Amino acid sequence: MTDADVDDAIKRIADQNRSFAAKGEGAKAEPGDRVTVSFKGSIDARRSMAGPANIPVVIGSNTFIPGFEEQTAGHDGGRDAHPEGFVPEDYNQYGTGRKAGRIRNTATLIEAPQETRIDDEFAQDARS
Repeated sequence: MTDADVDDAIKRIADQNRSFAAKGEGAKAEPGDRVTVSFKGSIDARRSMAGPANIPVVIGSNTFIPGFEEQTAGHDGGRDAHPEGFVPEDYNQYGTGRKAGRIRNTATLIEAPQETRIDDEFAQDARS
């Protein structure tokens, strides 16, 4: 293991433990921002697949239903969006298979990532 490998690992840990701060009124969500959304999804315009729920989603993290994060970029607080797409084949929690879905979401909070200082305090917090 090289010093560069160690530095990369420390940076990943810092990024995973990054804090976020609310953006100002009227600010739009951008990649890297954390957007808390209240959403409701449906399949075949009648079967509810999830929500409403307040879920924090980091735009660009690729941790949510494909296409959702990209369509959430540009949100400002309180504005509804109506992204449409396909539910992934492996998203069978609701027996959806690969059917068209619709998600209506409202951004309830938009936060920007803050820089994490890698110092002794950070190292102490990471140990606990």
